[in-house]
Amino acid sequence: MNLYARRSKGLRRLTILLVNNHAIPELTDFRLAMISFWHANYRTIGQRDLHMKSGLVLFTLLLLASSTYAKDQAPLANALLSFYTANSDSARVIIESYAEAHPESDSAWYYLGRVQFEDGEYKDAAKSFEQATELTEGSSLFHLWLARTWGQRAMEANLLSKGRYANKFKDQVDLAIEFDPDNLDAREDRLQFFLQAPGIMGGGTDKAYAEAESIAVRDLQRGVNARVNVLVADGKPELAEQEIRRAIATVPEDSMAIMHLVYFQQGRGWWDRAFATLDSLLAERPGFRPALYQLGRTAGFAGQRHDDGIAALQRYIELGDPPEDQPQLTYAWFRLGKIHEADGEREAAIQAYRTAVELDSTNQWAREALNGLASP
Repeated sequence: MNLYARRSKGLRRLTILLVNNHAIPELTDFRLAMISFWHANYRTIGQRDLHMKSGLVLFTLLLLASSTYAKDQAPLANALLSFYTANSDSARVIIESYAEAHPESDSAWYYLGRVQFEDGEYKDAAKSFEQATELTEGSSLFHLWLARTWGQRAMEANLLSKGRYANKFKDQVDLAIEFDPDNLDAREDRLQFFLQAPGIMGGGTDKAYAEAESIAVRDLQRGVNARVNVLVADGKPELAEQEIRRAIATVPEDSMAIMHLVYFQQGRGWWDRAFATLDSLLAERPGFRPALYQLGRTAGFAGQRHDDGIAALQRYIELGDPPEDQPQLTYAWFRLGKIHEADGEREAAIQAYRTAVELDSTNQWAREALNGLASP
């Protein structure tokens, strides 16, 4: 079973637990169960699971509608729908009104903090998250977001205040993990703290390595990502690549796992290695779209194998509209134009850029490239 299948199975199990929420005695507040469900799954399911995200929206509203207790929170349910469909302005108005009318609602204060956080209002967000933690003792989720707010304030603060806010971040993220040792979002945030904070403030690569292992015993793929991040930060990219390869060996049928190796090699500028990985993958799966696109992208950035890059991008385009989680055709045409431009094929480049803009007028890269070539 690949990682995607295991994750989907886990989502089904969680759904059953929520429907039979008496099986989770620590979740005495139905609202907290819903918040935890939303947050956990929106953080863990990938872009290729967009249909599952839509299902989560519908599931939440149906569950709210079927519960007498939850019907009182219909305005908040509408706000959550707005929040998770990127209509944050609408969500904010509803949540602010709801929080004012229901100051006892931990859910309202939590989501008010979320929209304030998204708008960069970290001081107000901290107050909202603090209110939520006071209303619901022991919520790992609420303490995590309070920690993130202090982290943002630390990033923006002057030297005199950075340490104070960083300590508040550490205190809150520690609480989040204490209340839920399996909160991997909190563990990943604490890992970054260990990597970035000086030793005198509690940072250190030794602590980051230990945190990565704690993540790995709970989730294989996220553990790999954590180890890779620490190894790179520790100046050991070769060992990081070995870590990715070991992970691939455990799921050799998972082509997306191999693509993570490609992205790592691209990020390091290891173009020859990236080409070799892509060639091997495409030899086994000639029509694998992510590999086709990345072969063209690698050719453009490396300035090598332009003919192969053009052929790969043309094949990607011929396959038609890709899924939402993959680069859209406008970007394939843009990459094609970049290669033609590098080869001095001005007219072919202009045509590729123009097609990219026609497909998506918001593709600023293609628009700027087209204007640069079209102007005398």
